[in-house]
Amino acid sequence: ASAAKVLDAAEACGLERCSSGANADNPLFNRSIESWRAAAKHWEDYGAGSASLVLIAMVTDSRPVTGLSLGRQFQRDARKAPPKSWFRRQMLTEAVQVKPPLGFVRDFVVESDGEHRGELHIKGRALYPIVQIGRWVAASTGTLVASTQERLALGAQYGLLSADEAAALRHAHQELYELVFATEIESLRQGRPPSPYVDPKSLDSLSRRQLRQSFKAIAEVQERLENEWVPRGR
Repeated sequence: ASAAKVLDAAEACGLERCSSGANADNPLFNRSIESWRAAAKHWEDYGAGSASLVLIAMVTDSRPVTGLSLGRQFQRDARKAPPKSWFRRQMLTEAVQVKPPLGFVRDFVVESDGEHRGELHIKGRALYPIVQIGRWVAASTGTLVASTQERLALGAQYGLLSADEAAALRHAHQELYELVFATEIESLRQGRPPSPYVDPKSLDSLSRRQLRQSFKAIAEVQERLENEWVPRGR
């Protein structure tokens, strides 16, 4: 009943339910603390493909709005996973496998067909790996910090990222986020639905150069993390 009330209140404020089913009234997300702990332990130790990674990342990234003691206790428990747990290994693997859309000839890799032909998927191909690196830092350090910017800075403090890497990723994250936000606002002004896709031809030369530098910075950090942290043959 309380979960339904939370969702009703959210909808009254103009917020939409998650189309993928990650809602408070879904039994998968409506558990006791004991059930959450058991599920998280299984996800962290054994996993079950990308679905488990999404679930545990979603939970550890969540911010409790009701049942605060339960939510915070579970977040603390989830961050106590062993350093070599399946969850942490897979989280970093996801972060380095999703490459920014930069080609070998210094041109952008755009969608080749479909509705977004000739456009860049900024959120999925560039923002996602930065956010995922931040999640890996949070999981590895056991921190409750939820901001990607703060997580990246924390990565430098704990030696998971160099100071230069953290600064480069933070700058890229800000630049890309502002670009997507501005693009979505412009779409709304023109009466079109917001989209995470950007047409590089619509950008001026300075914006294209900054975009390329952000992509390059992400790729360089990914390469270093993959070489030093991701187990071979997995």
